[in-house]
Amino acid sequence: EISEHMAKCISSFKNLGKLDLTGYHCDNADIFQNHFASELTLNTLKEVHVNMCSVRVLPILCLTNKHLHVVKLHARGWKGDRTSIFSILSESAVVTLRRFSVRFLRVLTREESAVFRKFVQRQGQLSELSLTLFEVSPEACPDFVGMLKESQFRSLKLRRLEMKRPQLGDVIEQIANMTQLKGLTLTDKHCNEMNAERLCRGLGDMTSLQQLNLSDLCLSAHGVSELAGALTNLQRLQLL
Repeated sequence: EISEHMAKCISSFKNLGKLDLTGYHCDNADIFQNHFASELTLNTLKEVHVNMCSVRVLPILCLTNKHLHVVKLHARGWKGDRTSIFSILSESAVVTLRRFSVRFLRVLTREESAVFRKFVQRQGQLSELSLTLFEVSPEACPDFVGMLKESQFRSLKLRRLEMKRPQLGDVIEQIANMTQLKGLTLTDKHCNEMNAERLCRGLGDMTSLQQLNLSDLCLSAHGVSELAGALTNLQRLQLL
């Protein structure tokens, strides 16, 4: 539990660069406003980690930390309303993120996917998007694909993306067009052989790749052949 005393103590640090609140619970959002809203304290943060409960601190810290570069959101296992995450992302003023990481979030409606897409779009310097156990409904998929299409990520990490297979195919097809990527992680044992083959064919054009992780991907013999052919084009690859 985050108490008044703990919040006051945290706010007293003059050069704090990283604040991780994923292991904490807070029923009283006023604590964040009382101790973290002053521009004179806690204004040197570059990285913030939050859960479904402590995510309420994000809009406050975004106003006082002009060089916030990393946000990690853990959206499971703590008291809090899942839908409030989207209202908070919608209200957040941060536009300086370079890395955005989300675990266990469910995006179920077009309204939620539109909010998530716009939040990512506002981050003009975002170079890495990392999504783990991230559920996207069929209704939300078009916004998700559109977000990838409009992005200029240098690193994309998708670990167990929870989607229906036809929609996952649309995502795979878009990923294959992201030739600017330097790092790609796609770990999904539920990805069928057809989608895996589609990805492997596209990898041959992703000549900027330096890191590639396809752990747990289900590959047929033909998929392995497609992957082997694509790898011959990846002359910059350093990690496989």
